[in-house]
Amino acid sequence: MSYSGGLTVGQYAGTVALRDDWIRIAESTERCDRPTAEAAVRQAYRVAGLDAPDVIVWMDSPLGGTLASVVLSHHTAPPTRLWAEVWDGLWDQLGERVGPDLRDRLTEQLWGQLDERVWARLPPGMRAQTDEHLWRRLADQVRARLEQRLGDRAVAQLWNELGALLWEPLRDQIEFQLVDRPGFDLWDRLQHRLGEQLWTQLEGRPFPWEHGRQLGPWSEVYWLVLFTRALDIAGLPASPRLAAVATAVRAVGWWWPMRGAAVLTDRPTALHRDPQGRLHHPDGPAVAYADGYALHAWHGTRVPADLVTGDGWGPHRILAERNAEIRRCAIERRGWDRFVVEGGLRQVGRDHRDPGNPGQVLRLFDLPEQLRGLYHQPARILVVSNASADRDGRRRVFGLPVPADVPDALSAAAATFDVTPAEYAALARAT
Repeated sequence: MSYSGGLTVGQYAGTVALRDDWIRIAESTERCDRPTAEAAVRQAYRVAGLDAPDVIVWMDSPLGGTLASVVLSHHTAPPTRLWAEVWDGLWDQLGERVGPDLRDRLTEQLWGQLDERVWARLPPGMRAQTDEHLWRRLADQVRARLEQRLGDRAVAQLWNELGALLWEPLRDQIEFQLVDRPGFDLWDRLQHRLGEQLWTQLEGRPFPWEHGRQLGPWSEVYWLVLFTRALDIAGLPASPRLAAVATAVRAVGWWWPMRGAAVLTDRPTALHRDPQGRLHHPDGPAVAYADGYALHAWHGTRVPADLVTGDGWGPHRILAERNAEIRRCAIERRGWDRFVVEGGLRQVGRDHRDPGNPGQVLRLFDLPEQLRGLYHQPARILVVSNASADRDGRRRVFGLPVPADVPDALSAAAATFDVTPAEYAALARAT
Protein backbone atom coordinates (compact mmCIF):
# COMPACT_ATOMS: atom_id res chain seq x y z
CA MET A 1 0.00 0.00 0.00
CA SER A 2 1.41 3.37 -1.04
CA TYR A 3 1.33 6.58 0.98
CA SER A 4 -1.96 8.40 0.80
CA GLY A 5 -1.45 11.31 3.15
CA GLY A 6 -1.30 9.44 6.46
CA LEU A 7 0.42 6.40 7.95
CA THR A 8 -1.66 3.25 8.23
CA VAL A 9 -1.59 1.18 11.40
CA GLY A 10 0.74 -1.29 9.70
CA GLN A 11 3.09 1.44 8.41
CA TYR A 12 3.23 3.00 11.87
CA ALA A 13 4.01 -0.35 13.50
CA GLY A 14 6.67 -1.19 10.91
CA THR A 15 8.40 2.13 11.45
CA VAL A 16 8.46 1.70 15.23
CA ALA A 17 9.79 -1.87 14.90
CA LEU A 18 12.63 -0.77 12.58
CA ARG A 19 13.41 2.19 14.81
CA ASP A 20 13.65 0.01 17.93
CA ASP A 21 15.84 -2.53 16.14
CA TRP A 22 18.28 0.21 15.19
CA ILE A 23 18.28 1.53 18.76
CA ARG A 24 19.36 -1.97 19.83
CA ILE A 25 22.19 -1.86 17.27
CA ALA A 26 23.24 1.64 18.33
CA GLU A 27 23.41 0.64 22.01
CA SER A 28 25.22 -2.66 21.39
CA THR A 29 28.49 -3.35 23.17
CA GLU A 30 29.08 -6.70 21.45
CA ARG A 31 32.46 -7.12 19.76
CA CYS A 32 32.29 -6.74 15.99
CA ASP A 33 32.62 -9.83 13.83
CA ARG A 34 35.53 -8.30 11.93
CA PRO A 35 35.55 -10.56 8.84
CA THR A 36 31.80 -10.03 8.44
CA ALA A 37 32.16 -6.27 8.93
CA GLU A 38 34.99 -6.03 6.38
CA ALA A 39 32.96 -8.02 3.85
CA ALA A 40 29.95 -5.73 4.40
CA VAL A 41 32.04 -2.58 3.93
CA ARG A 42 33.62 -3.91 0.74
CA GLN A 43 30.17 -4.87 -0.58
CA ALA A 44 28.90 -1.33 0.08
CA TYR A 45 31.73 -0.02 -2.11
CA ARG A 46 30.97 -2.48 -4.91
CA VAL A 47 27.22 -1.81 -4.94
CA ALA A 48 28.02 1.91 -5.20
CA GLY A 49 30.18 1.22 -8.25
CA LEU A 50 33.46 1.81 -6.41
CA ASP A 51 36.55 -0.33 -6.12
CA ALA A 52 36.56 -2.15 -2.78
CA PRO A 53 39.28 -0.91 -0.42
CA ASP A 54 42.50 -2.88 -0.61
CA VAL A 55 43.58 -1.81 2.88
CA ILE A 56 41.38 -1.94 5.99
CA VAL A 57 42.66 -0.56 9.29
CA TRP A 58 40.91 -1.44 12.56
CA MET A 59 40.99 0.82 15.60
CA ASP A 60 39.26 0.30 18.93
CA SER A 61 37.67 3.72 19.42
CA PRO A 62 36.46 6.84 17.56
CA LEU A 63 39.58 8.63 18.76
CA GLY A 64 41.76 5.95 17.19
CA GLY A 65 39.65 6.07 14.04
CA THR A 66 39.97 9.86 13.81
CA LEU A 67 43.74 9.69 14.07
CA ALA A 68 44.02 6.83 11.56
CA SER A 69 41.79 8.64 9.07
CA VAL A 70 43.94 11.78 9.27
CA VAL A 71 47.18 9.89 8.75
CA LEU A 72 45.82 7.82 5.85
CA SER A 73 43.96 10.61 4.08
CA HIS A 74 47.07 12.82 3.90
CA HIS A 75 49.71 10.22 3.22
CA THR A 76 52.24 10.61 0.44
CA ALA A 77 54.83 8.13 1.71
CA PRO A 78 55.54 5.87 4.70
CA PRO A 79 55.72 7.67 8.06
CA THR A 80 58.36 10.39 8.07
CA ARG A 81 59.53 13.15 10.33
CA LEU A 82 56.56 15.17 9.09
CA TRP A 83 54.14 12.62 10.52
CA ALA A 84 56.11 12.54 13.74
CA GLU A 85 55.42 16.27 14.05
CA VAL A 86 51.75 15.76 13.26
CA TRP A 87 51.50 12.94 15.77
CA ASP A 88 53.11 15.02 18.50
CA GLY A 89 50.79 17.89 17.69
CA LEU A 90 47.74 15.68 18.04
CA TRP A 91 48.74 14.57 21.51
CA ASP A 92 49.62 18.09 22.61
CA GLN A 93 46.22 19.40 21.57
CA LEU A 94 44.24 16.52 23.04
CA GLY A 95 45.83 17.31 26.38
CA GLU A 96 44.15 15.74 29.38
CA ARG A 97 41.77 13.65 27.25
CA VAL A 98 44.61 11.24 26.43
CA GLY A 99 46.93 9.83 29.06
CA PRO A 100 50.29 8.23 28.27
CA ASP A 101 48.87 4.69 28.43
CA LEU A 102 46.21 5.44 25.82
CA ARG A 103 48.70 7.30 23.64
CA ASP A 104 51.01 4.29 23.63
CA ARG A 105 48.18 1.87 22.85
CA LEU A 106 46.87 3.95 19.96
CA THR A 107 50.35 4.48 18.56
CA GLU A 108 51.17 0.79 18.72
CA GLN A 109 47.82 -0.21 17.24
CA LEU A 110 48.01 2.17 14.28
CA TRP A 111 51.67 1.95 13.37
CA GLY A 112 51.54 -1.83 13.81
CA GLN A 113 49.13 -1.94 10.85
CA LEU A 114 50.89 0.62 8.64
CA ASP A 115 54.10 -1.11 7.66
CA GLU A 116 55.96 -0.57 4.38
CA ARG A 117 53.89 -3.18 2.53
CA VAL A 118 50.62 -1.55 3.53
CA TRP A 119 51.76 1.92 2.51
CA ALA A 120 52.89 0.56 -0.87
CA ARG A 121 49.33 -0.66 -1.56
CA LEU A 122 47.73 2.73 -0.94
CA PRO A 123 46.97 4.97 -3.93
CA PRO A 124 48.90 8.26 -4.03
CA GLY A 125 47.06 11.38 -2.95
CA MET A 126 44.15 9.40 -1.52
CA ARG A 127 41.36 11.34 0.11
CA ALA A 128 38.73 10.43 2.66
CA GLN A 129 35.92 11.58 0.39
CA THR A 130 34.44 8.26 -0.73
CA ASP A 131 31.51 8.86 1.61
CA GLU A 132 30.38 11.40 -1.01
CA HIS A 133 29.67 8.47 -3.35
CA LEU A 134 28.65 5.93 -0.73
CA TRP A 135 26.23 8.06 1.23
CA ARG A 136 25.66 11.69 0.27
CA ARG A 137 24.81 11.10 -3.38
CA LEU A 138 22.74 8.10 -2.35
CA ALA A 139 20.70 10.28 0.00
CA ASP A 140 20.07 12.78 -2.80
CA GLN A 141 18.95 10.00 -5.12
CA VAL A 142 16.51 8.60 -2.55
CA ARG A 143 14.98 12.03 -2.02
CA ALA A 144 14.66 12.54 -5.77
CA ARG A 145 12.88 9.18 -6.23
CA LEU A 146 10.42 9.98 -3.47
CA GLU A 147 9.65 13.44 -4.80
CA GLN A 148 9.13 12.04 -8.30
CA ARG A 149 6.68 9.44 -6.97
CA LEU A 150 4.80 11.48 -4.36
CA GLY A 151 5.46 15.14 -5.12
CA ASP A 152 7.08 17.72 -2.88
CA ARG A 153 4.05 18.31 -0.67
CA ALA A 154 3.40 14.63 0.09
CA VAL A 155 7.10 13.99 0.76
CA ALA A 156 7.15 16.89 3.24
CA GLN A 157 4.09 15.44 4.98
CA LEU A 158 5.66 11.97 5.07
CA TRP A 159 8.87 13.43 6.52
CA ASN A 160 6.83 15.11 9.26
CA GLU A 161 4.97 11.93 10.15
CA LEU A 162 8.08 9.76 10.20
CA GLY A 163 10.05 12.45 11.99
CA ALA A 164 7.53 12.46 14.82
CA LEU A 165 8.31 8.78 15.40
CA LEU A 166 12.05 8.93 14.81
CA TRP A 167 13.48 12.30 15.81
CA GLU A 168 13.51 12.11 19.59
CA PRO A 169 14.70 8.50 20.05
CA LEU A 170 17.13 8.45 17.11
CA ARG A 171 18.47 11.99 16.98
CA ASP A 172 18.03 13.34 20.52
CA GLN A 173 18.83 10.09 22.35
CA ILE A 174 21.27 8.47 19.93
CA GLU A 175 23.15 10.90 17.72
CA PHE A 176 23.07 14.04 19.84
CA GLN A 177 23.85 12.10 23.03
CA LEU A 178 26.32 9.49 21.86
CA VAL A 179 28.31 10.98 19.01
CA ASP A 180 31.67 12.23 20.19
CA ARG A 181 33.89 13.78 17.55
CA PRO A 182 37.26 13.96 19.28
CA GLY A 183 38.97 15.57 16.31
CA PHE A 184 36.50 18.23 15.28
CA ASP A 185 37.82 21.01 17.50
CA LEU A 186 41.39 19.81 17.12
CA TRP A 187 42.49 20.71 13.62
CA ASP A 188 42.31 24.49 13.86
CA ARG A 189 44.53 24.46 16.94
CA LEU A 190 46.81 21.85 15.40
CA GLN A 191 47.48 23.79 12.21
CA HIS A 192 48.04 26.94 14.27
CA ARG A 193 50.64 25.12 16.35
CA LEU A 194 52.52 23.60 13.46
CA GLY A 195 52.16 26.72 11.34
CA GLU A 196 53.15 27.42 7.78
CA GLN A 197 55.89 24.79 7.79
CA LEU A 198 53.35 21.98 8.01
CA TRP A 199 51.09 23.56 5.41
CA THR A 200 54.02 23.89 3.02
CA GLN A 201 55.06 20.27 3.44
CA LEU A 202 51.46 19.18 2.87
CA GLU A 203 51.41 21.19 -0.39
CA GLY A 204 49.17 23.81 1.15
CA ARG A 205 46.36 21.40 1.98
CA PRO A 206 44.57 22.41 5.19
CA PHE A 207 43.53 19.91 7.82
CA PRO A 208 40.02 20.93 8.86
CA TRP A 209 37.19 18.65 7.71
CA GLU A 210 39.08 17.32 4.68
CA HIS A 211 40.10 14.22 6.60
CA GLY A 212 36.63 12.87 5.93
CA ARG A 213 33.33 12.15 7.59
CA GLN A 214 32.64 8.99 9.54
CA LEU A 215 29.66 6.73 9.05
CA GLY A 216 28.18 4.72 11.88
CA PRO A 217 25.12 3.51 13.78
CA TRP A 218 25.04 6.69 15.87
CA SER A 219 25.53 9.36 13.23
CA GLU A 220 23.52 7.86 10.36
CA VAL A 221 20.78 5.86 12.08
CA TYR A 222 18.07 8.51 11.74
CA TRP A 223 18.51 8.87 7.99
CA LEU A 224 18.89 5.15 7.36
CA VAL A 225 15.56 4.44 9.04
CA LEU A 226 13.87 7.47 7.47
CA PHE A 227 14.92 6.61 3.90
CA THR A 228 14.23 2.89 4.27
CA ARG A 229 10.72 3.43 5.61
CA ALA A 230 9.92 6.26 3.18
CA LEU A 231 10.74 4.09 0.14
CA ASP A 232 8.64 1.23 1.48
CA ILE A 233 5.67 3.44 2.42
CA ALA A 234 5.80 5.18 -0.97
CA GLY A 235 5.56 1.80 -2.70
CA LEU A 236 9.00 2.15 -4.31
CA PRO A 237 11.47 -0.74 -4.67
CA ALA A 238 14.11 -1.02 -1.98
CA SER A 239 17.47 0.54 -2.83
CA PRO A 240 20.32 -2.02 -3.04
CA ARG A 241 22.81 0.74 -2.29
CA LEU A 242 20.89 1.87 0.78
CA ALA A 243 20.60 -1.73 1.97
CA ALA A 244 24.34 -2.29 1.48
CA VAL A 245 25.27 0.81 3.48
CA ALA A 246 22.82 -0.16 6.22
CA THR A 247 24.31 -3.67 6.43
CA ALA A 248 27.80 -2.22 6.79
CA VAL A 249 26.69 0.28 9.44
CA ARG A 250 25.04 -2.53 11.40
CA ALA A 251 28.23 -4.60 11.37
CA VAL A 252 30.77 -2.06 12.60
CA GLY A 253 31.18 0.92 14.92
CA TRP A 254 32.34 4.12 13.24
CA TRP A 255 34.07 3.81 9.88
CA TRP A 256 35.73 6.16 7.43
CA PRO A 257 35.47 5.25 3.72
CA MET A 258 38.39 6.33 1.54
CA ARG A 259 39.69 5.61 -1.92
CA GLY A 260 41.75 2.46 -1.55
CA ALA A 261 41.35 2.13 2.21
CA ALA A 262 38.80 2.16 5.01
CA VAL A 263 39.23 2.80 8.72
CA LEU A 264 36.88 0.68 10.86
CA THR A 265 36.35 0.89 14.61
CA ASP A 266 34.88 -1.55 17.09
CA ARG A 267 31.88 -0.88 19.28
CA PRO A 268 32.25 0.41 22.84
CA THR A 269 32.82 -2.12 25.60
CA ALA A 270 30.37 -0.32 27.91
CA LEU A 271 27.52 2.15 27.41
CA HIS A 272 25.37 3.46 30.27
CA ARG A 273 22.27 5.65 30.12
CA ASP A 274 19.74 6.93 32.64
CA PRO A 275 16.00 6.04 32.49
CA GLN A 276 15.41 9.06 30.22
CA GLY A 277 17.94 7.72 27.70
CA ARG A 278 20.62 10.27 28.52
CA LEU A 279 24.27 9.28 28.67
CA HIS A 280 25.00 8.76 32.37
CA HIS A 281 27.10 6.82 34.85
CA PRO A 282 27.32 7.94 38.50
CA ASP A 283 30.79 6.60 39.26
CA GLY A 284 32.63 5.72 36.06
CA PRO A 285 32.74 6.09 32.26
CA ALA A 286 29.38 6.35 30.53
CA VAL A 287 31.01 5.07 27.33
CA ALA A 288 34.23 3.06 27.35
CA TYR A 289 36.33 1.50 24.60
CA ALA A 290 38.78 -1.37 24.52
CA ASP A 291 41.80 0.92 24.02
CA GLY A 292 40.98 2.93 27.16
CA TYR A 293 39.29 5.90 25.52
CA ALA A 294 36.23 6.87 27.57
CA LEU A 295 33.54 9.50 27.95
CA HIS A 296 32.03 10.52 31.28
CA ALA A 297 28.57 12.01 31.62
CA TRP A 298 26.08 13.03 34.27
CA HIS A 299 22.47 12.77 33.07
CA GLY A 300 23.40 13.74 29.53
CA THR A 301 26.07 16.35 30.27
CA ARG A 302 29.68 15.49 29.41
CA VAL A 303 31.85 15.98 32.49
CA PRO A 304 35.50 15.49 33.47
CA ALA A 305 36.37 12.00 34.66
CA ASP A 306 37.21 13.03 38.22
CA LEU A 307 33.74 14.52 38.70
CA VAL A 308 32.15 11.04 38.71
CA THR A 309 34.96 8.95 40.16
CA GLY A 310 35.89 8.51 43.80
CA ASP A 311 34.33 11.12 46.06
CA GLY A 312 33.79 13.61 43.25
CA TRP A 313 34.65 17.29 43.51
CA GLY A 314 34.96 19.12 46.80
CA PRO A 315 33.33 22.52 47.36
CA HIS A 316 36.39 24.54 46.36
CA ARG A 317 36.72 22.73 43.03
CA ILE A 318 32.98 23.07 42.43
CA LEU A 319 32.96 26.80 43.14
CA ALA A 320 35.99 27.31 40.87
CA GLU A 321 34.31 25.64 37.87
CA ARG A 322 33.36 28.23 35.24
CA ASN A 323 30.93 26.08 33.27
CA ALA A 324 27.57 26.44 35.04
CA GLU A 325 26.16 23.16 33.70
CA ILE A 326 29.19 21.14 34.81
CA ARG A 327 29.10 22.91 38.17
CA ARG A 328 25.45 21.89 38.61
CA CYS A 329 26.33 18.28 37.81
CA ALA A 330 29.18 18.31 40.32
CA ILE A 331 26.86 19.58 43.06
CA GLU A 332 24.26 16.93 42.26
CA ARG A 333 26.96 14.25 42.31
CA ARG A 334 28.18 15.41 45.71
CA GLY A 335 24.66 15.90 47.05
CA TRP A 336 22.97 19.18 47.91
CA ASP A 337 22.59 18.25 51.57
CA ARG A 338 26.34 17.81 51.79
CA PHE A 339 27.24 20.76 49.60
CA VAL A 340 25.21 23.37 51.48
CA VAL A 341 27.25 22.58 54.59
CA GLU A 342 30.67 22.27 52.93
CA GLY A 343 30.08 25.28 50.68
CA GLY A 344 28.88 27.50 53.54
CA LEU A 345 25.54 28.39 51.92
CA ARG A 346 23.48 30.78 54.08
CA GLN A 347 20.15 29.33 55.16
CA VAL A 348 17.07 31.52 54.69
CA GLY A 349 14.72 31.14 57.63
CA ARG A 350 14.41 27.90 59.57
CA ASP A 351 13.87 24.27 58.71
CA HIS A 352 10.20 23.62 57.95
CA ARG A 353 8.31 20.38 58.26
CA ASP A 354 7.31 19.22 54.76
CA PRO A 355 3.52 18.79 54.80
CA GLY A 356 3.62 17.12 51.39
CA ASN A 357 6.28 14.63 52.48
CA PRO A 358 5.67 13.52 56.08
CA GLY A 359 8.76 13.01 58.21
CA GLN A 360 10.97 15.16 55.97
CA VAL A 361 12.04 18.79 56.23
CA LEU A 362 12.38 21.71 53.82
CA ARG A 363 15.38 24.03 53.86
CA LEU A 364 15.95 27.17 51.79
CA PHE A 365 19.38 28.61 50.97
CA ASP A 366 20.85 31.64 49.23
CA LEU A 367 23.34 30.89 46.48
CA PRO A 368 26.87 32.20 47.05
CA GLU A 369 28.23 34.77 44.61
CA GLN A 370 30.07 32.11 42.57
CA LEU A 371 26.86 30.19 41.90
CA ARG A 372 24.52 33.00 40.99
CA GLY A 373 24.99 32.30 37.32
CA LEU A 374 23.99 28.68 37.80
CA TYR A 375 20.45 29.33 36.56
CA HIS A 376 18.98 31.61 33.93
CA GLN A 377 17.17 33.73 36.50
CA PRO A 378 18.01 34.81 40.07
CA ALA A 379 17.27 31.89 42.35
CA ARG A 380 17.47 30.39 45.79
CA ILE A 381 17.83 26.67 46.41
CA LEU A 382 15.21 24.58 48.17
CA VAL A 383 16.74 21.39 49.58
CA VAL A 384 14.18 18.61 49.75
CA SER A 385 14.04 14.85 50.19
CA ASN A 386 12.58 12.47 47.65
CA ALA A 387 9.00 11.44 48.40
CA SER A 388 9.89 7.74 48.29
CA ALA A 389 12.96 5.78 49.30
CA ASP A 390 15.35 4.21 46.80
CA ARG A 391 15.82 0.44 46.65
CA ASP A 392 18.53 0.65 49.30
CA GLY A 393 16.08 2.34 51.70
CA ARG A 394 17.70 5.78 51.52
CA ARG A 395 15.97 8.93 50.38
CA ARG A 396 17.77 11.08 47.84
CA VAL A 397 18.21 14.72 48.81
CA PHE A 398 18.26 17.21 45.98
CA GLY A 399 18.16 20.96 45.38
CA LEU A 400 15.42 22.72 43.46
CA PRO A 401 15.88 26.23 42.09
CA VAL A 402 13.09 28.56 43.20
CA PRO A 403 12.52 32.30 42.62
CA ALA A 404 14.96 34.45 44.53
CA ASP A 405 12.16 36.43 46.17
CA VAL A 406 10.49 33.53 48.01
CA PRO A 407 10.74 34.38 51.71
CA ASP A 408 10.90 30.95 53.35
CA ALA A 409 11.10 27.20 52.75
CA LEU A 410 7.34 26.60 52.86
CA SER A 411 6.67 29.31 50.28
CA ALA A 412 9.44 27.87 48.11
CA ALA A 413 7.92 24.38 48.22
CA ALA A 414 4.49 25.81 47.40
CA ALA A 415 5.99 27.62 44.39
CA THR A 416 7.25 24.33 42.96
CA PHE A 417 3.64 23.05 42.93
CA ASP A 418 2.24 26.41 41.78
CA VAL A 419 -0.01 26.71 44.84
CA THR A 420 -0.17 29.13 47.75
CA PRO A 421 1.75 28.42 50.96
CA ALA A 422 -1.56 27.86 52.78
CA GLU A 423 -2.67 25.34 50.16
CA TYR A 424 0.63 23.51 50.32
CA ALA A 425 0.56 23.48 54.14
CA ALA A 426 -2.80 21.69 54.00
CA LEU A 427 -1.43 18.83 51.88
CA ALA A 428 -1.26 15.37 53.41
CA ARG A 429 1.25 14.17 50.88
CA ALA A 430 2.72 15.55 47.67
CA THR A 431 1.45 13.91 44.47
